[in-house]
Amino acid sequence: MTHALEVVEHGPLLWSVFPGGRGFVTYRDLGGLEGADLDRLIAETVAHFRDDPSVIRFEWKTRGHDLPTDLPDRLVANGILPMDVETVMVGRADAVAAPVDLPPGFVVREAGSTGDLEGDVTRLTALQHEAFGSDAGPSVEETLAAVRGSAGAVRLWLAETVGAGSAGAAGSAGAGGGSSAAAVASDPDGAPATVVAAAGSRSCRARPSPVCGAGRRSPRIGGGGFTAP
Repeated sequence: MTHALEVVEHGPLLWSVFPGGRGFVTYRDLGGLEGADLDRLIAETVAHFRDDPSVIRFEWKTRGHDLPTDLPDRLVANGILPMDVETVMVGRADAVAAPVDLPPGFVVREAGSTGDLEGDVTRLTALQHEAFGSDAGPSVEETLAAVRGSAGAVRLWLAETVGAGSAGAAGSAGAGGGSSAAAVASDPDGAPATVVAAAGSRSCRARPSPVCGAGRRSPRIGGGGFTAP
């Protein structure tokens, strides 16, 4: 929620809006809500984002341990389609820090190491959008703000082919090179960093639905998530 433009607490939910017209729903748990009470909360959430002219789409992020277990079915009943299941892996950086033998012709470097952080982030974002969809992940502006405002706590690395000239060139322009990135956040007190890699939680994308308003796309769910405009 660090870079949210707005965060509203509604019952057990946090409704937030991020740059680029992206709404997001998260929570610790649903406070025991089920049945008609849960349906009402979902409807109130859809209405909240539907009536906000700044929101193009929103995502309801679900987790595999969410209760009640019929939450995904209730979200789908509100016009939301599930996306692929996602898995989040978390580990201590010092436990995975080891020399890596790169394939011939590849190099790894930190984003911005050539003096063009914005260019690196732009190419990485383009590659991410090509691989996972145009609404996947933060925008260039959000990522730049996170890196520049973290005092070194958020850093990005690129893996790219030698001579590609730019990270993500292959992904966006077929130049024969490619890239990927990981964000590493270190504790302000110098404790070992935590590496977080997302390989896909359950996500859902809603089909166009009357609940989302005419001409607007629908919510996304996730353990993914569910998405809707």
